[in-house]
This record gives sequence, C-alpha cells and structure tokens, in this order.
Amino acid sequence: MGHQAEDFILQCNFNKAKCDYRNFTTSQNKQYGNCFTFNLTQQGPRGKITKVGSDYGLHLTLFIEKPQYVGLFTEESGVRLAVHPKNIWPHPEDVGISVAPGFATSIGLRQVELKRLGGLYGDCTDEGTKNHLNSDKYDYSIISCQKKCLLDHMKERCGCVNSNIYDDYANIPNCKDNGTQESQGNCFL
Repeated sequence: MGHQAEDFILQCNFNKAKCDYRNFTTSQNKQYGNCFTFNLTQQGPRGKITKVGSDYGLHLTLFIEKPQYVGLFTEESGVRLAVHPKNIWPHPEDVGISVAPGFATSIGLRQVELKRLGGLYGDCTDEGTKNHLNSDKYDYSIISCQKKCLLDHMKERCGCVNSNIYDDYANIPNCKDNGTQESQGNCFL
C-alpha cells in the first residue's frame, strides 16, 4: 500500500545531472508509510555536490496522488522530507520537514556534526556498539538508539511494543492488536 516510487517521483536532478525513481531506496515508516531515500550510487563528480547553490542540489517534482488519500488513515496531504546520512535509518517523524502540495519549495541546509560522549553521560553513543534499530543494515544514530531503548523497555515491561515495523521487533505483539490495549497502554505511560 502507499505511493510507488515510479508514480511519486516524476522528475529528478542532482548536481545538474538527471536521476529518476531508480536512484531511491524504499523503506517503511509507521506514521508516513512508504519512504523513499535518495541514494545516488554513481561515483565521481556527479555523485557528490561539488558546488553550493540551488543549481547543484537535489531537485524533485513529486506527484502525491491526492485523490487516493483516505481520510481515515491521514489528516493531511503532502510530503515529509528528512535529510540524513545515507547509512542512517530515516526518522521523518522526528527530524522531517513538512512540504505542502501545489507549491515550489526550496530548502537550504548546512551540516553540523555532533559527537556524543558515553560513560557518565549516557549509553547512546556509537563507540563500538550496534545496540540500535536495524543495526545490521544501518549505522548508529542517536534517534535509533533512543527508540530502541524505549521499545526494549516496553517489551520487557508490557510484553508488547507500539511499533513492530523494525526487524528486531517483527515477532513481538503490537500493543494495539492483542485485545488488552487499555492495560498495556497504561503499562508504558
């Protein structure tokens, strides 16, 4: 279910070169459905932005298929954009920008890198740990670590989780699906 990349991504340019829906990988998000991550594998000057300015970034024309929206599943239409490193699991619900349909939108970004300290400062660091969501497919991120901590706590305390779209929790009951929603809902509050 959801938009398919070939229907959704009508036009694509990156660093003044054409791209298309085949340059995107698909993942699932419990809140937004299908997520498409731009993943240009081309090497050389076209695979990396070499200059700044609007001509050299990612340009997309997207078709949101507005008539196909179902009011029971979503209250809004549009696109949620999350910029993240290529080996990090996307979390558009936490770091995304909402883009309204029917408008041209231009977004400028500047990268800032943070290094988290472990030990007395907390357990969510990338120092030799793979204890985060989808650790076999994606690199460490603070958001994935925090979400895994919450889901592990829910699994241990309540016997269920509120999201089983992650491989690590695929066989754990969803708290909303097993009939005792009220007691389990109170369990992890």
